[in-house]
Amino acid sequence: AYRQLMTDNRERWKANFAIDMLVLPGITVTPNFKYQDDYYGLNGANQLGLTDSRTWNGGADVTFIIDPRTSVMFGYLREYGTQLVYNINSAANTTLLTPANSLQTNDKLVVDTFTALARYAAIPDKLDTELRYTAARGVDHLNLLLPTGAAPTNGQFPDVTTWFQRLDAVATYKFDKNQVGFLDGKGQLKAKLHYVWEKNAVTNWQNDPLAPIGNVGEPTLVYLAYNDPNYNVHMLMASLAYSW
Repeated sequence: AYRQLMTDNRERWKANFAIDMLVLPGITVTPNFKYQDDYYGLNGANQLGLTDSRTWNGGADVTFIIDPRTSVMFGYLREYGTQLVYNINSAANTTLLTPANSLQTNDKLVVDTFTALARYAAIPDKLDTELRYTAARGVDHLNLLLPTGAAPTNGQFPDVTTWFQRLDAVATYKFDKNQVGFLDGKGQLKAKLHYVWEKNAVTNWQNDPLAPIGNVGEPTLVYLAYNDPNYNVHMLMASLAYSW
């Protein structure tokens, strides 16, 4: 009789689909689709929490093998998720759940992701290079319904949007095992250089009005490290790996 609350009386449906299709010599198309529905069936009049969660994503990757040394790939994926949650209106400073103060929120998230990838063997079986770019755009929409079933008088919350970009450039050099003395003709030594540029920009009505340092009524609070969803960074990494 002991079960975790997060899985109590949950009904889950899942479906996954993916296939590789060689449509033309050197051209492979990979469509994919996933669906999941978690249903809890709560009673909004006397129960709180998540009652239904549905997610799906679908897209396709297209790979072109130009020659044995060169290949490129383009991909697109759309992700969709919605959550129906029963809440409580605690404006009266009470946690008593009644039909008169039961709220309902329906949160919907849509993310579109685009990917481009190029691989090139500058020196066959010795120097491999890779360039990858990813861009993702997300929009989160929160819909609130009052106990009467009506929308708030002042309207719904503004959307929260996210714009994410990342660029990876990788070069991997494979040393000739016969030219590296300590290898004694065994094992493999590789050197890798990896550059990353990553940028994220978020528009969030909950956080945007906050000052970086201090707040009304609480001048000692510091927000600089608490929440910083907007950044623009460059990273350079180098590694040396030996395998046997």
